Order: sequence, then structure tokens, then C-alpha cells
Amino acid sequence: QFRPGPPPALSSSVWTNDYNEVKAFGAATGSPRTDEQTEIGRFYTEHAVAQYSRALRRYAIENELGVPQTARFFAMANTAILDSQIACWDAKFHYNFWRPVTAMRAGDTDGNPSTAPDAEWIGLAVTPAHPEYPAAHGCWTSAAARILELFNGTDLTAWKAGFGSVAASAAASSSSSVSSSAALMAEEEVAAAPTTEQ
Repeated sequence: QFRPGPPPALSSSVWTNDYNEVKAFGAATGSPRTDEQTEIGRFYTEHAVAQYSRALRRYAIENELGVPQTARFFAMANTAILDSQIACWDAKFHYNFWRPVTAMRAGDTDGNPSTAPDAEWIGLAVTPAHPEYPAAHGCWTSAAARILELFNGTDLTAWKAGFGSVAASAAASSSSSVSSSAALMAEEEVAAAPTTEQ
């Protein structure tokens, strides 16, 4: 019921462009990415449960929510986030889409002449133990953004997207719109997709 459409076809221009961008910017060494892009990539290596638990607590404290409001907010946020994960993991294992490190090393097996392989390619971070698509952080972020909007009755809600980790200074953003914050996080996650299998 909630499964997204499939990842891009391996013969598509979208796949070709994404493959070559991740191959260049996602490499552990020799990448043209900036220091900020590296920090944003590392930001997405921290487990989303830890990130969002801190962010939700901070939101409740900074907005001086009382005990009943905090309980309602946490119940809404955690229910939505966990529902999003059920749908996310269903899609991940339905599509079983390969991680960048596998794709880069096997680029000559995808039937696309524009995706040259690199048998020695290593990504910026260690690969999580689940398929690539869809991105788990994106699932969480969309759910959290929608709950912030519903909880406050408006899209105009102050929300700090930095989560106090290795890349918090680079990834942190304050927004008066939860939808723009979610969009920013989604854009940053695309840049952070490259990972390494071990």
C-alpha cells in the first residue's frame, strides 16, 4: 500500500548520472567533494534512532512542552517514524537494490556502457546491512516533518535539523518550514549515499 515506485532503471540517464556522480563524489579518497560535503556524508552514517531521539527531545525542551504535550508529541512522532520504517524496509527488501560499493565495482554488469566499473572503489563510510533503496533517513525525515506540521497545525515551525554528531555543524539547519527542512535533509542524503561494504 505504501511502497514507493522502483529505483531508476540501470539503462536510464538518471541511473547513469547518479552512478557517475556517486563514483566521483562518494569515493573515500581523491573525491572533488568539499569538506562540508564530507561532513554531511558522515552525518548520515549515524543511526537515525539516535539522531531523531536527540532532535525530538531538543524540540520538546526548546519549545517548553509540558508533560502531556511532550507525551503526545513523542507518541505521534515515534508512531509515524516507525510506520515509515515498516514501509521503508518493505520497499528495501522488495527492490533489493545494490549499494554504491557493489555497483561501482560491478559497473560492467549493469548493461549500461556509460557506467565504467572501478574494482578498487571504496566509499566514504561503511555500508549498512540493508539494501540501498529507499533511504532510511529519508523515510524518517519525511515522517518527522509531517508530524511536526500536524502537531503544530502549521508548516511554519522552527525545527533544527542538526543532530549533534560528527557532522552536525555542516548538516545543521534551522528552518521556519518543516517541508523545506525535510527537502534539505533529502538533498543532503542524496549527497551522502556513497558507502563501503566490509
